[in-house]
Amino acid sequence: AITTTSIAMSVTGATDAMSGVPVNCYYIEYDANATTFTTADGNSGWCNGGYNPTALSVNVPYAFRWKVRDNAGNETGWNVPTPAYKYTYANAPTTPGLSATGTTTQTVTWTSGGAQSYFRIYRNRASNGSPDYDNQTSSPLNVTGLTPNTAYYYWIYAVNGDGVETSGIQTSTVYTFSANADVVE
Repeated sequence: AITTTSIAMSVTGATDAMSGVPVNCYYIEYDANATTFTTADGNSGWCNGGYNPTALSVNVPYAFRWKVRDNAGNETGWNVPTPAYKYTYANAPTTPGLSATGTTTQTVTWTSGGAQSYFRIYRNRASNGSPDYDNQTSSPLNVTGLTPNTAYYYWIYAVNGDGVETSGIQTSTVYTFSANADVVE
C-alpha cells in the first residue's frame, strides 16, 4: 500500500535453484527522489520479503530494487520492478469554496494540502471519467460558459506524480446568476 509517507514493498515467489524450496530471504533497497535506481537511501536488510519504509517525503518518486539469497547463501543480482519507481501520495486539498460571479461564470477555490503535482476538478460529479478541468496548478479556478440560473458544484482532487488522485473535497452547490434578474432601486 502507498500513503503520503510510505510505500509498502513486497517480494515473493523466488525458489532455491538447487532444492526448489521457496526462498524467503530478500534484500530490498530504495532510492529517494529517483525514477531510476542510483544510490540506496534505505534498505530492509535481509528480510522475509516485506519492507515498508516510513517517514518518506510526500509526492516524491522512490525507485526500488531487490535481490534474493537462497538456502545455501548464494545471492542473485539486483532485480528492478516495472515501473522501477512509485510516487508517494499527494496531500489532499482542503477548504473548498464556490461563488457565482455572473450569469455564466463561477469561481472555485480551495486550499492546497501541499506537495501535489496538480489538481483535477470535476463539475457536478465525483471523480468518474475525464475531469472537466485537469492540470490546474493553483486556486482559484474561474469557470466560464455556464448556463444562467443553474446549480453547480465541484469536486477537487490533488494528483501525485503517478497521476493518482487523493480523496476529494466537494464545494457547496451554488447557482449562477439569473439572466433576467430584477434590479431593485
